[in-house]
Formats: sequence, structure tokens, C-alpha cells
Amino acid sequence: MQRDTHPLKISFYDGNLRIVENIILACEANNVGTFINTSSISVYPLEQNLTESQSAAPWTIYGVSKAHIDIYLEYLQNKINTRIVSLRLARLFGYGERSGLMFTDFINKAATGEPLTINGEGKSTIEYIYINDAIDAINQFVEKKDNQGIFNVGTGVSYSVRTIAEVVNQVFGNEGNIQFFPDKPDGVYGSVMDVSKIKNELNWVSKWDLVKSVKDIRNKIEDERK
Repeated sequence: MQRDTHPLKISFYDGNLRIVENIILACEANNVGTFINTSSISVYPLEQNLTESQSAAPWTIYGVSKAHIDIYLEYLQNKINTRIVSLRLARLFGYGERSGLMFTDFINKAATGEPLTINGEGKSTIEYIYINDAIDAINQFVEKKDNQGIFNVGTGVSYSVRTIAEVVNQVFGNEGNIQFFPDKPDGVYGSVMDVSKIKNELNWVSKWDLVKSVKDIRNKIEDERK
């Protein structure tokens, strides 16, 4: 979802549903065993301990799009032989993300010794998941053939923007270099998912906490500069 995405127009995401439809039809026609959909934490309301069984209540048009796909896939599961898994990922981050994202902005500024800028006091929160964790979870569902349905994939931990900035600065040796804009409002307190289902059914847990993940990004940046 881009900042200029119209908040009232689901038509922005018509293509997403058509892509899923095409893939599902191809899976059924070719006897594909498993289809794994990447859904999002955005299907949920801004609450804590969110479980897969509760109703979707998105607060962005992007979340509305993802929720519609999840509903469509649940409907299809009773009509096709392909096993369908939908993974509701926390907010992804990793090395090489596009510019304009908060995490990318923090990384780029800390790497060059610039101040990290934060609106308000940095109290808004986000549940992030590192890309390596997301790939590992997907691989688990590829290898194990018995599980289907919706699964939360996250850390079950929500970090404040201020904490994220402080960790990024610490890892990059840019400690204390944060500029606050108290006249601008803090963001929202984000959703936090209950990740007990994927732990209980697949014995999967996140292996990349915030510090370890940022260190991995730093190492990749240093390797690129060599």
C-alpha cells in the first residue's frame, strides 16, 4: 500500500484477486499438491493477541484486499483438491527494501551517521518479521503436507518506533542520533498476533529477533561495500 493509495477504492487491488484466481485454476488443472498464499497482519484490527479464528477487521484498504483473498481461499478449499495455506505475515523487513519505508530510512541514515527522525515520541508500535524467518516458515509448509488453513507468522512481539530507532543506531554505531518532531502526531499502536498455532502444529518459532536481524542487514551492507 502506497501513501497515495485511495482509501476507498478496492479496485486498486483487483489484480491481486485475479492473480490468485489464475494460480488456483492452474493448481487444480495440474494436480498441484499445495498452494501457499502470503496474507498479512493487515487483515486484523489494531488489537493484541490476534488469533486466526477471529473475524477479519482491516483498517486499511490493503488489509481489505488481503482479507477478501483469505475468504476466497477458505471458500475454495472445500471445492478443490489442492491444499491451501494462507500465511498472515507480520510486517516484513530485510536487506534491500525499497526506499521510503521507515525501516529502510532508519538503516540508510544510521549507516551514514545521520540523525534518525521520529514523529512525536515514537510510541507507535509495529510487529515486524525478518525476511529470513518468513522464508523459513514458508519452507516448513512446503515440506510438511498435513497442515492447511490460515496461520499467523510473526514474532508475537511489537516494538515501538523509538525502540527500533535505538536498536538500529546501536548496531550501526550511531547511538543517540535521533531527532524527534513533537509537533507531529505519533502513529498507531499496531496489531500483535498470537503465534501459538504455528508453534503447536509445526513447532515453528521466530529465530531472528530485532538486534540479530539488524546486525544481519549491517553485515550485508558491509559485504556489498567490499
